[in-house]
Formats: sequence, C-alpha cells, structure tokens
Amino acid sequence: MKIELYCDRAAILRGVPCNDGIDKALERIEQLRAQGSDVQVVDTGRMSDEEIQANYFRAIQPSVRKKYSVRQIFGSRSRSGWLFGRAVPALVVQEPSGGAVADVFPHNESGRIVTIQDALNRVNPSA
Repeated sequence: MKIELYCDRAAILRGVPCNDGIDKALERIEQLRAQGSDVQVVDTGRMSDEEIQANYFRAIQPSVRKKYSVRQIFGSRSRSGWLFGRAVPALVVQEPSGGAVADVFPHNESGRIVTIQDALNRVNPSA
C-alpha cells in the first residue's frame, strides 16, 4: 500500500472536526516514513489551483464506490475541493497493485467524520 499526504503545514485549519488529531497524525506519518513505509508527503503550498483540483478529483474516486462524502470536507457544495491538501490535509491510500486510489481521508461516513488520525489507527493501532 502506498500513502500520499497532501498538506500545506502553514495553512492547516485547526479546531475543525475533520482535522482532529492532525498534529499527532503528521508525527505518525513521519514515523512511517522513517520506518521505510511507502509514504510520500506532497507540499501543496507550491501547487497551482489546477494541480490541486486534478489531485482532488483523482483522490475522491473511491467516495462514489464506497458511498461516503468528501465534498463538504474539502470544500463546500458550491466550491468543491478548494480546501484539499491546504486547510484540510488529505491522506490518499493507493492499492498495492496498479496504484488505483483505494481511500481518501478525512471523509464523512454515514454522518461520522473519519479523520486522518482514525485512518492511521486502523492501519497500525498500537502506534
């Protein structure tokens, strides 16, 4: 499994439910990288709006299949994706074979926000 984290550390909105535990999650991402896991951190502070949108549209593909909501996590009804990887970091999990996107975090699953920290706890609960 390959993990990509889209993040602009200077722009993260703290105090919003979708970013709960983000500082601890960022530490865990660095630990995974140090342990040799296939983790890539993408600094979105250097990306154009077009690059952000392209990555957003690629990342949200599983939301349709798995029937969870991401639109209002990474933006609003009228302006989807504008917070992606900037104010709201995005953890993109890829399938081991082929690189298809398997999941994106945070997302809204039946009214409950599943954060990046929640996702990392699922993968490695003891850390």
